[in-house]
Amino acid sequence: MYTQAYKVFSKLLLLLIAIQCEGKSLRGLKTAVVRRSRRANSNCSSILMTFSRGKHSKASITQDVSIMSKSLLFLAINKNRVHFTSDTTNQNIQLQMESIKACGYVRIYGKKSKRYLAMNSRGVLYTTMKANKDTVFLQEMAPNSFSTFKSEHRHKKKDMYIGVRKDGKPKKGHKTSRTNISAFFLVINQHLN
Repeated sequence: MYTQAYKVFSKLLLLLIAIQCEGKSLRGLKTAVVRRSRRANSNCSSILMTFSRGKHSKASITQDVSIMSKSLLFLAINKNRVHFTSDTTNQNIQLQMESIKACGYVRIYGKKSKRYLAMNSRGVLYTTMKANKDTVFLQEMAPNSFSTFKSEHRHKKKDMYIGVRKDGKPKKGHKTSRTNISAFFLVINQHLN
């Protein structure tokens, strides 16, 4: 029974990765998938990151959202800065979340400002018109139904997260951790309003 379930799981995993790779060269993929799926701690992001090509390429799925912090402040992207506001009528809080080809990786795009949210290697949030490595974040689900957004960059071997200070200004990424309350955000789908 166990081997039957394992074979089904292996085939589904192979199919999922093949879809992610969009039919590109898959030689040796099956043995790599079997090797990785035998590990106890194998998760979606580690498997798909290995095989998806162009992790920073065009978005595959976009979704209209607002992102609210645990302190009830909304993420707003202006033309020249990133800030958090409690004003729900502010048009800069209307965002688009674009999923990237790897599991859990997203870009956050301001619809009105037409700019991406980005974090540089020092942990400073800024806006940019072009999608690049700074604009890619890993959306991780916390156990309390909130999300955290981890940057691709690391500071002294430490992960950097989007965070908000009490005064509504962005917190530097290296001063925020995954368990910090300032890094918890609720992603609100605009179509559900």
